[in-house]
Amino acid sequence: GKLGAHHKANELKEHYYEGKQRLKDLNISIPPTLKLVSSVVGWAGTAVDVLEERLDFEGYIGADNLGLNEIYRANELDLESGLGHKDALVYGTGFVFVGKGRPELGEPEVLITIESPKKATAIYDMRARRISAAILVDNDDAGEIKQGSLYLPDETIYFQKFQNRFVEVNRDIHMMGRVSVSPLINNPRSGDPYGRSEITRAVRSYTDSAMRTLLGAEVAREFYSSPQRYILGADENIFLDSDGNKMNPWSVIQGRVLFLPYNEDENVMPQVGQFSANSPAPYFEQI
Repeated sequence: GKLGAHHKANELKEHYYEGKQRLKDLNISIPPTLKLVSSVVGWAGTAVDVLEERLDFEGYIGADNLGLNEIYRANELDLESGLGHKDALVYGTGFVFVGKGRPELGEPEVLITIESPKKATAIYDMRARRISAAILVDNDDAGEIKQGSLYLPDETIYFQKFQNRFVEVNRDIHMMGRVSVSPLINNPRSGDPYGRSEITRAVRSYTDSAMRTLLGAEVAREFYSSPQRYILGADENIFLDSDGNKMNPWSVIQGRVLFLPYNEDENVMPQVGQFSANSPAPYFEQI
């Protein structure tokens, strides 16, 4: 239930990070046919990446007799840790899972993995300041949980889905007295110990506004680059082709409007004018 409760919010932050969020149109100034124009602003991704690029886990100092640096190298944490940093910055929380590896399959003896909060969640004990239970799941192509593992203080239970119910397939009783999962929490507060994403409501608001502004600029540019024109007092024949059929207005402007014959029927000289259009420059100044 907890994993599902955070899913929608995590998806939203991920879409902003990847620039896949949909335009929030106010139905005021954008023609319906132009709402499909793709307008992407990558500010949310930049807000995360400029911080993540400054975070580098390079190992442990003063822990040579504990073998931690060997574990660090075996799990390639110089590279993998960056994934956890990025998860914490995007979602507010990331997770580090520690467990027994299977050396016969090429895994380190102590296996450390970085897991996304889209696949993992935990119960945090505020008094003990540590995780009291955690779960990690794998989903199938339909997004349904197919298997996972439940981490408890003295054991880890592995389960699979079989005939619409979860069944235990293995149990590792380690009796460590604590859950071998640690959260990576970004920007926690006493009132919000679970962390906060760098893709804040303010960042999302600025991004939405910029997307609408960019699309507005595209609309303005269409009208500005091809402004509406008018012709007064012209002979109707200039709008017909050699077969007497009506010409496309664009063809008229491109070719025939350069020369307009005197209108003998109306006894007037044709007049050509253009409706003024707004420049898209203010949109870019706003951005």
